[in-house]
Amino acid sequence: MQYYNGKKINYHSYTVEPDDRSDRFVVYGHSFYPASSVLAGQQMKSYMGIYVSIDEALKEYPKAEVLGFKTEVNNSVDHLPENDF
Repeated sequence: MQYYNGKKINYHSYTVEPDDRSDRFVVYGHSFYPASSVLAGQQMKSYMGIYVSIDEALKEYPKAEVLGFKTEVNNSVDHLPENDF
């Protein structure tokens, strides 16, 4: 179970993606940042774990979508005042 600013994250989907640095597979949970975040409402991609095989990953996350590529999250802080950087 993962939390962000003290609130439980509810993931709407999971993906199994290849790891860039090894022959393993990484599971990510996908959600949206809560209102308490600077990134409120934007996509959240959270690392859940790394596995030796797709089958091993699917044992823990049976509803995960298996992908042959890495997903990207392109969040923006353009909505913040310039002096917040």
